[in-house]
Amino acid sequence: MAKLMIYSQIFENYAYTQEGGYCTNPGHWKPKGGNEYAILNVDPNKVSEIVETASATIYADNDAFRESVTSWEVVEDDYLTWFEKSQLEYDGEIRFPTTVISV
Repeated sequence: MAKLMIYSQIFENYAYTQEGGYCTNPGHWKPKGGNEYAILNVDPNKVSEIVETASATIYADNDAFRESVTSWEVVEDDYLTWFEKSQLEYDGEIRFPTTVISV
């Protein structure tokens, strides 16, 4: 078994207001980073199916916010993201682990 890491991209609509409408300024979709998701105990022979199912779970698209999968990789079970590694290095513990999802 292995761990599947899925990476996403988030966009925010800069024409949309918190009141639920559009402002008069010309707006645009601005990239705002993304998220990292882990799926544990993945059968390497079923990765494509798992990515497709997970993508449907991760995908979001509304007037103010979009998130979609950009890439994925199969890694060892003990794999740590750069953020988890930096937490261990500077704090001695992982207080903000990667989000684990189930599919």
